[in-house]
Amino acid sequence: MLELLPLLLQAAPVASASLSNITATLNTTAAIVNPSSIDAGLAVFVEETLAVVILLLMVLAISLQLARGYFLRILKKFTLRLTADLWWLIYILLRDLTVFLVLFLGLILFLPSADLTFGVAVPFMPLGIDLYAIALVIILVKNSDEESKYDTLVTTILALGTALYMIGTIGVTETPLALAVIPGTVSAASSNPWGFFNNYFSSIRNPALEMYSFYITFIILAACGLYAIMWSLKQGEKKPATVPNPAARLTMAPTPGPQAPQPKPAMAMQPAPQMAQTGQPKPQIAPAPGTAIPKPPIM
Repeated sequence: MLELLPLLLQAAPVASASLSNITATLNTTAAIVNPSSIDAGLAVFVEETLAVVILLLMVLAISLQLARGYFLRILKKFTLRLTADLWWLIYILLRDLTVFLVLFLGLILFLPSADLTFGVAVPFMPLGIDLYAIALVIILVKNSDEESKYDTLVTTILALGTALYMIGTIGVTETPLALAVIPGTVSAASSNPWGFFNNYFSSIRNPALEMYSFYITFIILAACGLYAIMWSLKQGEKKPATVPNPAARLTMAPTPGPQAPQPKPAMAMQPAPQMAQTGQPKPQIAPAPGTAIPKPPIM
């Protein structure tokens, strides 16, 4: 037993160190599985995923808008009217639905709590969503497919909104990954363009700019929504025009049956023509039934 005592004394520091490591591991695991930490991590995961999905939808929307000439060229190749209508209807649905989905999913960027937990490029990303809202309002109230000036305006607004959102996503949302992985001239210092963009335009690093951006961009979004609501209510007040019955109403006169023949109209009595004085009597015309018998001429 006495011989084992030095071995036990030598193993005691190792056991205490192992016990400390186990305790630290348990504390780290408890911090990870903490409900608040799980909620924060899940919120960041959802917001980052939506931010990337919105960018992909923006690229799809501007691609469909720019491909309008291609769809029109293909439309002329169809010989059946039904096929051409279906082709154009699918194009319109895809384009307008993509613009609406960008606006619908982009509403998460206007939540101040979300911007303070996930790095959003302010005011680039919210302003890109505002431009898509303006384009959607123009599509709603104007016939952009028939008037070239409105089609050009919608294309310009969508392109500008996509560019702003892409700059914000690359410069802020993906910058922390770039700063952690890419070596060389890329650094987190403010003197570096990547670091400057990430430090001054991130909603987490610059909360004051995030609040000012929220005020301005949310007012623009609310104005677009109110204008669309007022236009919709004004359209609802108009009485719909009555649609006439395309089938012509033909009134057919009753055809007389064989048992009830129509009486012939009475012929007016015409004076007998003067005949040559040959001594022969003048021919008389039998009067029609129902008419008075004319008197013979006075000799």
